[in-house]
Amino acid sequence: MFAALNAVAAWGGAVGLITGDIDFGDTLNGRLPFESLVLAGFALAAIVAIPLTVLAWWAWTGHARTDELSLLVGVALIGWIVVQLIFLQAFSLFQAAYLCVGAGFVAASHRVRLSTATSGVLLVSVGTVLLAAGIGLIPQVLENLPSIGAMLSISAVLGGGALVILGARSALRKQPRGHQVAGVIGTVLAVALGAWIVA
Repeated sequence: MFAALNAVAAWGGAVGLITGDIDFGDTLNGRLPFESLVLAGFALAAIVAIPLTVLAWWAWTGHARTDELSLLVGVALIGWIVVQLIFLQAFSLFQAAYLCVGAGFVAASHRVRLSTATSGVLLVSVGTVLLAAGIGLIPQVLENLPSIGAMLSISAVLGGGALVILGARSALRKQPRGHQVAGVIGTVLAVALGAWIVA
């Protein structure tokens, strides 16, 4: 589901760039290769959207090489954001969020060894972004029930919330009682801040 949600977002971005519905403004457009939004859209489709779509399908069908593809997709997504930063020379919360998403796919591949605490913090970070995005869509969703957007928003809220809970439990499981209490408070504050900024 996580791969599918991000695939939908990537396809939406690719189509938006190709059709001209998404525009960065004259300054940032001028920094794109050949100043072409269309080329950027096709690159987004090829490098991010198609691999995410295949990953979602492989995960759904239990393909034997899902872990390897998850690692590749995660690295490609991180690379995509780094290349964006180099070309656009501008930073946004969107890019920070997708660095976390890319790191999430790398961690999910089981090809990179992470400590329990580190993987827990990573899950909380990814879950916070997903939850915040879902919360941000709620006002639009309420106006368009029932719709695919409503389903995606509800899925983002439920999936993000689940990742936050699983991540917090994983990170705090073996900590002393005082650290657990502080960790829970810190997690709640981080989620609230993330929701406030992103949503």
